[in-house]
Amino acid sequence: TARRTEVDVEPIHGGDFSAHRDTFRNHYQTHYASSGFTYDQYEPAYRYGYDLGTEGQYAGRDWSAIEPEARRYWNQHHKDSQWENFKDAVRHGWERTKDAVR
Repeated sequence: TARRTEVDVEPIHGGDFSAHRDTFRNHYQTHYASSGFTYDQYEPAYRYGYDLGTEGQYAGRDWSAIEPEARRYWNQHHKDSQWENFKDAVRHGWERTKDAVR
């Protein structure tokens, strides 16, 4: 009997987010622990930056070119989390991930 199995494999650009979680948690401890926000509140910002860093459409671009689009998306999808409070964590996630992907 012949059997056929198809598997869709998505490329993993910089590993998965969980592989970077300790680094992001350490960054949070150093930079935002006294901000009044918890790591759990910051993690979506790091994750979003990570996602930006793994997207090929952002390769070779600098933050000033990406930030307006990133801000629009963030404001639409994170209405309870003001961009100004989390943009530096998004940027850190993006910078760390885009450098790891290269």
